[in-house]
Amino acid sequence: MTDRLIGKLLVQRGAMTLSQVQRVLEHQESSRLPFGKLAHEMFGVDPRDIAHAWAEQVGYFCQHVDLACEHNQSTPLALITARQAWTGHILPLRYEGDELVVATTVTDLPEAEALLSQKTDAEIRFVIAHTRQLEQYIIQRYQIVSVEKTGT
Repeated sequence: MTDRLIGKLLVQRGAMTLSQVQRVLEHQESSRLPFGKLAHEMFGVDPRDIAHAWAEQVGYFCQHVDLACEHNQSTPLALITARQAWTGHILPLRYEGDELVVATTVTDLPEAEALLSQKTDAEIRFVIAHTRQLEQYIIQRYQIVSVEKTGT
């Protein structure tokens, strides 16, 4: 299901054709390699297009949250700096057992995943927040005094 969705998203972006998606899916049945890796290797699909389609796909399945209703802990904030949180639109919210819950936006999801995978061995569960609300909470939680607004 998810591989078909990423294929559909890549077709919508103009990065692949339907027949190319079908060929990747067929090849994937025997190889069990990730769809994006095969799309790149077989058809030269730009890794940035794959990353954006992956983020959109993950965003589709992720829980969308109102940060005013989310439980926060101060402990995970130390994983990243205030600057990383602000520029990457990343807000570590809390630990739930061994799982780290992190708010970000669909657009910023690939970079958030890449950064946090370097910072922790914890399983990461992303939740999606509205950009302006996320910025407001990053300013508040990291006690940022002065920032440049992104305009988004």
